[in-house]
Amino acid sequence: MTRGNLFYRYRGYPQTPSRGRGGSPSERARTAAQYATIPHHPDSDAGRQAYAQQVQDWHSQYGTDAIPNSQRPYPLKPGTAPIGSRECFSCGMVTAPPHQSYECTNMPLPTQETKWPQSIVPEGTPFITQAILYGPGAKTSCFQANVDDGAMVNVLDLRTFMKASRNLRKLIPSKRILRMANGSEVPSHGIWVGTFQWNKAKVRTSFKVFDSGGIWNMLIGQPLLEQLQATHDYTTDTITL
Repeated sequence: MTRGNLFYRYRGYPQTPSRGRGGSPSERARTAAQYATIPHHPDSDAGRQAYAQQVQDWHSQYGTDAIPNSQRPYPLKPGTAPIGSRECFSCGMVTAPPHQSYECTNMPLPTQETKWPQSIVPEGTPFITQAILYGPGAKTSCFQANVDDGAMVNVLDLRTFMKASRNLRKLIPSKRILRMANGSEVPSHGIWVGTFQWNKAKVRTSFKVFDSGGIWNMLIGQPLLEQLQATHDYTTDTITL
């Protein structure tokens, strides 16, 4: 039985952003600038002391359990990214490629600080597209697919595969175990091999099948992106095949 990481060491779940939510970079920046009324101090001894005082003053004024909003913006921790920079709402950092709060393995920020950017700038969603798998004869199945160039394998969710299994080729047995970023290990239920289509691009490829817990239906990882010679522009959030 072989073991392998599903994602590279610095990755968790799909992170590649899309333009479907959160607006363009300029739109997010304009929105964030409207609420940047509290100084964001540098990551220095003096900056951290000033930040601690800001937090203390905020809770003294609004209470321990208050939730930030546009009328009561929350201080940002020194060293974190500005609001609207497609930062993770959990740790406040920006990585390349970006990651999201539900997959973050860094030390989380205080509750109010994670809620503050969420209230004014929606967090980006994974890059989502539509893909087709070909079965025997003329049978096809269409899937909603997440695209993640940090994934080391291509993946089909077990439940998604079972729903479409009558139109697809049977799985090739596999004993591989996939290790997630949080250390959990998930057994593969097999490997699907066949023809894959994304827009006009069509190739013969393979997908590992395992239970993602409903996180995604299909995950297009680095192997397939390289096979398609796809390029991802993180500035414009576009993928070119």
